[in-house]
Amino acid sequence: MLNGINEAYENKQLLNRRSRSYVGTTWDGLKIKMYVNTEGKISTAFPLKEDGGN
Repeated sequence: MLNGINEAYENKQLLNRRSRSYVGTTWDGLKIKMYVNTEGKISTAFPLKEDGGN
């Protein structure tokens, strides 16, 4: 899982500047939301559940 988080970090996109939240995607399409501290290091990361479309 750590490799996936690092992979998502490499292609992260800013969601909210104030909370320093980002989302990135692993090579297999799993989206990971993360919060980055003021030093630019990941403080929290977790996978996002995809909607089923119903």
